Amino acid sequence: MTAEQWIDYQLEKYITISLKSGYDHFIPRYNSFETLGYDFMLDTDLNLWLIECNRSPDLSYTTKTTTKLVDRYFKDFVGL
Repeated sequence: MTAEQWIDYQLEKYITISLKSGYDHFIPRYNSFETLGYDFMLDTDLNLWLIECNRSPDLSYTTKTTTKLVDRYFKDFVGL
């Protein structure tokens, strides 16, 4: 398994576990969506650590990195 595959595996694992843990508290709302923001840390052994999950993540352009990520998010969201 490559480093990228290992990180992707961990991301999927932790996001799935976190969503399942709160599933009983989700209230279905039709014709709507909710964006969640996950904060992770990666250690020197490529182990991923979940720091927090935000229900309403900040999508402002505070750094060059967040500008790229937020732009990419909106392009992916609307399918551009």
